[in-house]
Order: sequence, then structure tokens, then C-alpha cells
Amino acid sequence: MVKMCDCDTCDTLAKAFVIREERLTKEYMDKAWWPFKRKEKSPQTDWRDDPRYSKEAIAQRQADSTKRFEQFEQDKLAPDKPLNEVEKAKKEKPFHGYNPNKHSRKGGLNAKGRAKFKREEGANLKPPVTEKPSSLKPGSKKAKRRKSFCARMSGVKGPTSKGGKLTPKGAALKRWNC
Repeated sequence: MVKMCDCDTCDTLAKAFVIREERLTKEYMDKAWWPFKRKEKSPQTDWRDDPRYSKEAIAQRQADSTKRFEQFEQDKLAPDKPLNEVEKAKKEKPFHGYNPNKHSRKGGLNAKGRAKFKREEGANLKPPVTEKPSSLKPGSKKAKRRKSFCARMSGVKGPTSKGGKLTPKGAALKRWNC
């Protein structure tokens, strides 16, 4: 770069330009990380040398796959086969009309369902009184609340069970010990 004049600004610019050009030399580019610099390729191993692709390993995987498929077909043909406890618990709903996002497994609304009701309706629902009536002190707040809920909910029209299973109403009444 040719200096235009002898002022400090031009002198500083000229020095900066020289430093920049020095940095862009081949030596600097080799030392620094450069996005377009090609990496040396690692030597490729032949896939035939890999033990995962040996004839024995492939045959073993095919046998395992065939065995799993046969087991699947047997399970599909025998639906009356007893399920283990975990699968049984997952499949069974605790009561008719159960929604895990809204209901407690024991009956009534869970915390998530109460929060949704508060958002939509503005009501501040408290959790249910689940203690036995005999353990509650007569005339206490909890006892009065339980008695009031049972009186109101018992008067609601609709069945407490349907097809041998509790309905949400029946499950809530059971949970409140009504």
C-alpha cells in the first residue's frame, strides 16, 4: 500500500495493511484453522475385515430376527395369553372415561385438571379430602367440606358405574369416601 500523506491516520492504516498481508501468507494459513483447508483422509479399512460383517455374525443376526418374528406371530395368534403385570396396568383404565391429563387414577381431578379448570373457569379447586370420615374431627373444616361435596355430588344425575366399571362420578365419590 502506498502512503498518501504523512498523517498519523494514513501511517496507522498502512501498518495495519502490512500486518494483515503477513497474516495471510501460506505459513500462517497452514498454522491457523482454515475453513477450506482439506484434511488428510484417514486410511480406509476394508469392510470385509470388520467382524460385524463376517458370515457368522450376519447369520446370527438373521436367526435372531427370525426368532423375534416367530415370537411376534405367536403372540398375535394367541391373544388370550396372560400379560405381565406392567402391561396389564398400562392397558387397564382405573374407571370408565379416564383421562390421565385430567383425572387422578383414584378418581376426581388431579392437580393438572384443577389447574386447567382454574384457567378456564377461574375457580380455585382444592384437592379432595381423602381421609376416612371416622378419622376426621366432627365439625372440622375438612369434615364439613367432605359432607358438602358428598351431598352435592350424590345428587348429580348419572350412573356411578357403567359396564362393571366406575364412572368419573363414581370414582370421585369413592375417593371422597361418600
